Amino acid sequence: MDMYCYAMLMRPPQLGAMPTDGLVSVSCEPVVPPSGHHTWGWIKYNRPLTDKEISDYELEEIEDGTKE
Repeated sequence: MDMYCYAMLMRPPQLGAMPTDGLVSVSCEPVVPPSGHHTWGWIKYNRPLTDKEISDYELEEIEDGTKE
């Protein structure tokens, strides 16, 4: 199954701070996304998020497998 990972750019992962549909795992460990921005953690989904979800929740896509 494909997994899709996103860095949390503006707030830590918590209810209301990220989409929940398709959510597989959550971590508060920071990662370094391609943009180099500071992050509050990462989230993993079993589906790709829409551009609107990425924008609304201020996320950045990262490589799957960056964190397990």
